[in-house]
Amino acid sequence: MSKFRISDKNTTTRELPISTVPVYNAQKLYNSKLDVDLDNVTSGNVLYYDGTKWTYLPISLTPNVPVFSSFISSYTQTPNTLNPTTNPKAVTYSSKEVGNILLENNTYPGSKIVIPSTGIYRVLFSAQCDSTSGNGHYLEFWPVVDGTAVPNSNTKIVLNTGAESCLTVEYFLSLNANAKLELYMVGTVDARIVAYDAGGLKPLTPSMIMNINKL
Repeated sequence: MSKFRISDKNTTTRELPISTVPVYNAQKLYNSKLDVDLDNVTSGNVLYYDGTKWTYLPISLTPNVPVFSSFISSYTQTPNTLNPTTNPKAVTYSSKEVGNILLENNTYPGSKIVIPSTGIYRVLFSAQCDSTSGNGHYLEFWPVVDGTAVPNSNTKIVLNTGAESCLTVEYFLSLNANAKLELYMVGTVDARIVAYDAGGLKPLTPSMIMNINKL
């Protein structure tokens, strides 16, 4: 397995395996490459790839890399069938469209977004809401971090039959590295977030779009 090295001291190095997830250091993202001469590199430098060439740069001078992702759900989701108005259910995502923030274990479908580094994050979701019968049905959504609901964050939408509504909500959240961010929902039995593919020239309508980026 390929490895890369980060200089700890002038005379020693440590080797880390390349994994399927990005490597973060000092809240920056680095590419990696095997370097057999790292013992000669000044302490505090990393091997950085700018898209064209590899160079040694001090960590303090290495360019910041945007930390972001956009997740979608390509299938219809409903509240829990048992006590749907009081028993929360986590919204799941079927794919990541772009970005370097991952779901837990990088497994889809999944609900837990893993926060890569501590900071303030902009979190915006867009839900395609629908009711299958009757009027006055509703859905509620709120963010949850490591199993605990974010205070003062719930949003409710009331739905009528045959009148789909797109609910868009934005948050600014202070999150710690390795925290697990989820979006919970409750609602009445006939309410749902709906995905559909109209075919032709129209793209898929996801039931949920979740965008997250570090500020």
